[in-house]
Amino acid sequence: MIRRIAALAILAALPGCAPGACDPSKAGFLSGIGCETSGSYTTRNRYQQSALAQESGNALQARAAAGEERSRAADALVTRDQARSRLNAVDADTRRLRARLAAARARGTADSGRLGAAQSELDALQQERTRLGSSTSDADLRALEARRRRAAEAMGGI
Repeated sequence: MIRRIAALAILAALPGCAPGACDPSKAGFLSGIGCETSGSYTTRNRYQQSALAQESGNALQARAAAGEERSRAADALVTRDQARSRLNAVDADTRRLRARLAAARARGTADSGRLGAAQSELDALQQERTRLGSSTSDADLRALEARRRRAAEAMGGI
């Protein structure tokens, strides 16, 4: 009989555990039993698991975003390097064409009108190249390469 009364007294004390206040690290024996029987521990556990899953998802998204950013940065470097390579090719062709023009002038065998036209095209090419500086815009590079082709065509028979 005394056991039944003690059990009833314990059960009467159990509802005193508020669901939000059930922290296993701070609960005493009786409040711990109350929290367990009221389902507060289970609710708290589910909430913490949900929060952990959400944080894990956020971390996964952050890692994916960082990977995409690294990929974009690497692509930008490749694009920039390709543009620099194209600019270097134009510069090398310009030097080669100027050397051909100087050699033709030194030989004195080319028509002065053609030499003048070739010189004008090379000057226009050099002005365009100077204007662009280190621009890596694809449209600018295509325009510069077209100007280089015109200069090379003007040098065709020289």
